[in-house]
Amino acid sequence: MEIDPNDDWSFEQPLTAIARVLCLCLMSFGALVRDQAWRNQASKKLPVWKTSFDHTRSQIPERELRQNPPSSEYSPSESSGRTASEYLPSSSPIESPTQRRRIPTRS
Repeated sequence: MEIDPNDDWSFEQPLTAIARVLCLCLMSFGALVRDQAWRNQASKKLPVWKTSFDHTRSQIPERELRQNPPSSEYSPSESSGRTASEYLPSSSPIESPTQRRRIPTRS
């Protein structure tokens, strides 16, 4: 897609991937910081999603999962039994004193 620098309208809408990412970044600066308590409350409301990997893996007998391919140097790591759906994000860093300040922008 061509962008015409002389056309004022072409800069009104984010038409390129870079412009869209920039818009998302700028919008995120105005979002409130959410703490771990908010994340915990939100995660209680969300369902656990089953991924296609979870379903596919559940169809393989446990003894086959433990087998190594012939002539392979691969050694599987011990699985904690958790799935990708159960990932818990790390907690937020300590809030800095300037975190709630907004950077002035031109309209």
